[in-house]
Amino acid sequence: MKTTDFQKGVLRTCSADFQKISPRLNEWAVNFLHGLCGMADEIGELLLADDKPNAIEELGDFLWYDALSYHAIGKEFYFDSESCIDGRYSDMKYTIEIDCNDIMKHVGELNGMFKAYLFYGREFDAEKAYEQLSKVTRIAFGCCYRIGSSPEDVMRKNQEKLRARYPEKYFTEERANERDLEKEQAILRDKPTPEVDLPIKSIVEPFVPSSDE
Repeated sequence: MKTTDFQKGVLRTCSADFQKISPRLNEWAVNFLHGLCGMADEIGELLLADDKPNAIEELGDFLWYDALSYHAIGKEFYFDSESCIDGRYSDMKYTIEIDCNDIMKHVGELNGMFKAYLFYGREFDAEKAYEQLSKVTRIAFGCCYRIGSSPEDVMRKNQEKLRARYPEKYFTEERANERDLEKEQAILRDKPTPEVDLPIKSIVEPFVPSSDE
């Protein structure tokens, strides 16, 4: 079969009933999709990190999207970081590459669940998604220890970086695209600082999703 003919077959059989799809892409779904896209992106960036501060930045960004995904399905982002200190993270046969591969298995599962919800109209199982996110978080927290840091320090530096990027505390497209990279890098390469307690402004109120059919 020619590739052009294959593509025609793809377009003939893809989900394209946007009158059904559009209502499913509601508030929780936009947040969850944002989280999924971000986690996939940041894992790739982590694999390319060339030093510890860069790895801390990518892990912090990854955890930001991870936490957003919890919020989207109405769950609190809570995890006992000390529970991640086990034999796996002292075993030299495991590496960041293996950790990232394991994370992507679970992110792939979450993507499959969301795809079935958005394009096929299946019910979204928030509890199953929570289980997958918990596995993702556990491995990601372990990665923090593997690079010689901790989840607490990684998350703290992420919030300090974002406080520098968004001094008014809330997201704007202008601030997202016009960053002071020198200032942000200085924060990431500094020593641990006191806890940052910022007010949280959610994009939406979370609720447990369900199919519209």
